[in-house]
Amino acid sequence: MSAIEKIGFPTALLILVLLQMWEPLAITLAAEAVLSLSLLTIAAKGRRLEFFGKGLLVTPLRYASLGWDLVTIGGFASDIWITRNKRWRK
Repeated sequence: MSAIEKIGFPTALLILVLLQMWEPLAITLAAEAVLSLSLLTIAAKGRRLEFFGKGLLVTPLRYASLGWDLVTIGGFASDIWITRNKRWRK
């Protein structure tokens, strides 16, 4: 499931941006944010309001992280399939 999230979700967002499908992009981002914030709030018994606020503040960082994952995966795919460079810093 982690691989699907790391590859599939950022790729879907990128496709929506490239196709200029702004309304579906906004709906997707809003639905994902509502779902993740709801689950966080449900799991944080006793401190729900605090965790909701923190989750709301961290949401842009999550999307930035997903974008950076897409850049990293793109570089990896380029190294494997295009340049055939296998000398990575490990």
